Amino acid sequence: MINLYSCVLLVMELVVVFCYVQIGKNRNEYTAALRRLYSAGMAAVLFDVLFMQAPTAKAALLCNCLYYIAMDWVLLFMMYFIFLYTNSRGKARLMRVFFSGITTADSVQLFVNQFTEHLFTVRQADYHGMAYWDTVFFPLHYLHMGICYSMSILVAFVLVDKIRRSPKPYRKQHITILAVFEAVLLNNALSYLDKLPIDTSLFFFILLAVAFCYFLMVSPREVVESILANVVEDIDNGIVCFDFSGKCIYVNAGAREILQNNGMDPGQVQDSFYMEWIRTHAMDSVDYEYWDKEYTVEGQSHHFQIEFQRLKDSQNATIGYFYKLTDKTKEAEDFQEGRYQATHDRLTGLYTQDYFFQKAEEIIRRDPEKERYMVCTDIKNFRMLIEVFGEEMGDKILVAQAALLKYTNGEDCIQGRISGEKFAMLITKEHFNAEMTVRNTGRLQYRIDGKNYKLNLTMGVYHIEDPAESPREMYEKACMAAQSQENDYQKTVVYYDAKVLQQILKEQSMTEEFENGLHGRQFRMFLQPQMDSQGKVVGAEVLARWQHPKRGLIFPVDFLSVVEKSGLISRLDQYMWELAAERLRQWKEKGIENVSISVNVSAKDFYYIDIYGTLTGIAEKYGIDPAKMNLEVSEMELLSDAEPKIAELKKLQAYGFPLQIDNFGKGYSSLNSLQAIQADSLKIDMRLLEEMQDAEKQKKILNAIITMAHTLDMEVIAESVERAEQAQVLKELGCNLFQGYFFSKPLAVEDFEAKYF
Repeated sequence: MINLYSCVLLVMELVVVFCYVQIGKNRNEYTAALRRLYSAGMAAVLFDVLFMQAPTAKAALLCNCLYYIAMDWVLLFMMYFIFLYTNSRGKARLMRVFFSGITTADSVQLFVNQFTEHLFTVRQADYHGMAYWDTVFFPLHYLHMGICYSMSILVAFVLVDKIRRSPKPYRKQHITILAVFEAVLLNNALSYLDKLPIDTSLFFFILLAVAFCYFLMVSPREVVESILANVVEDIDNGIVCFDFSGKCIYVNAGAREILQNNGMDPGQVQDSFYMEWIRTHAMDSVDYEYWDKEYTVEGQSHHFQIEFQRLKDSQNATIGYFYKLTDKTKEAEDFQEGRYQATHDRLTGLYTQDYFFQKAEEIIRRDPEKERYMVCTDIKNFRMLIEVFGEEMGDKILVAQAALLKYTNGEDCIQGRISGEKFAMLITKEHFNAEMTVRNTGRLQYRIDGKNYKLNLTMGVYHIEDPAESPREMYEKACMAAQSQENDYQKTVVYYDAKVLQQILKEQSMTEEFENGLHGRQFRMFLQPQMDSQGKVVGAEVLARWQHPKRGLIFPVDFLSVVEKSGLISRLDQYMWELAAERLRQWKEKGIENVSISVNVSAKDFYYIDIYGTLTGIAEKYGIDPAKMNLEVSEMELLSDAEPKIAELKKLQAYGFPLQIDNFGKGYSSLNSLQAIQADSLKIDMRLLEEMQDAEKQKKILNAIITMAHTLDMEVIAESVERAEQAQVLKELGCNLFQGYFFSKPLAVEDFEAKYF
């Protein structure tokens, strides 16, 4: 029997060795502590086997001493491990130190016992005819027993406390460990009390080793299922699981909410949910599939992606089905939003340039026989409007224009923002209403209501003749039509034709040649005399002429609008100011100081150049008296953004430049202009009055203007005086100065000087 027991112990020793090796493969914070425990346990088993097989009493005593030493360390390492396993290391630090010291002392005492035999001794005994080595204990042996059982009780107490504090899924494994450990102690006590020839507690120690290995390497199924259930229950996705037969075995909170919101009872999901899927998807032949479906959640329609997956075991046999419902509403909305932002202008909501042309091509190709227009809209001087009223006002105008374009909702009618203030529209001929377009355009003025600024918009219209033509080319032709009437504020809708193309090409050529004209001093200064009532020359107005090397003398009517449209007018103005100042210096050197020169200041000069710095710099450069250079500013140009312009003009007046208000009476608030700025003179354009049929009424208006000007200490210059009777009436009404073809046409500077000096 002893031999059989020894063989069984050695076989079970191999089990402990196996656990030792497996624990080493799955290294974690418990590995070192558990390996120490296994090492001490394997030593205890080995020494117990050697004790039972010892040939002599002395050898048996030695092996028995080593066995009890090994059991001391088994219990100490067990205590270490349990403290670690239950996260009680911090609380039991003093106990660990205490028992480590006592265990070491007891081990020394046990080792010495083989020589002194003060704790126990061994003798040959008989148990029912079986000879074995019996251990005879002395009173001091109870000290060793007390140390061992103290550590055992401490371990049991820590495990019980851990069981009390642990969640339910973990209690079973803690209880199992405690039960096996208590079995070890109980069997050890029984073997001691009954004087049995073998210690069966070692069997339970090996079971304890196996339990430790299992619980630390393989989580119990209930624990895993509990953790997974809690994780799956709270995730946002809906989870539905079926077994192989199609029975619903699990529905998490997310799926339950979806089912309930869509009138389905989660308890009867097999009949309602699963059967629908099984009918529409080939579950027996598909391992994975996904599709989209709309479901209601909290009263709102949500976009869900449903994923199906077949669950298989290690033998590739189907064990069930798994469905995951993922709410993709936000992603779908983000995708639509991203697509919308990529294809629509953020400010106006119209199509972007690229998307507009793409859609236009699709529409035209789909029905090439239908007559259509490509329309381009362009707000004139939009950059100036922004500089005057700010970006916010500019945005309001653009949004309002986009809204007006959207009113045209005919079949296949689309609109797009091409760039800045430029919009495009593709519209069928039958739905295009030019008169309605003009009326809608007029509504934009209300966006800047109360401001003295006339908003003008031009609409270029191209009749599509070749459907194969690129929509971009169609748009460019519509733009050409709009640009051809850049300075015609009375014409809103302009149709593209061959004349438009010729005009555009001519303007482009002229713009390109303008730089050469400035550098080559091709622009010449002409002077139109200004006479007093006695016929004496007192001044002259500067007028530009372009002496082109190939085209000959070009008059302002043929190039000025092009220069203004291209934004080059300020360059020309500065050039003419230089010529005027240079001529005034020459006259001064000749002693001619009783004739002044009037130069024009354009509206764009206020935005594109430093007027004050430029004019004062020119006066200082040529050493002229600024009082001899009159600055002509159109009343119309003072109406928009008046305050900064008037402030600039007052600075120039303070420097010494006289100020003339040109085209007086043409604006909308002439009295306001006179009140805001103290001009030195004002000019009346007789052509404005000529449009009136009532001669007596003309005379009364002239008398009122002249009287008002004299009251304000301003001179009055009547320009465009063409007939003698006009000059006579003006003299009778007290007009000071006169200018017009009745007195003289504009003259080259040399001819002017030859005639009047």
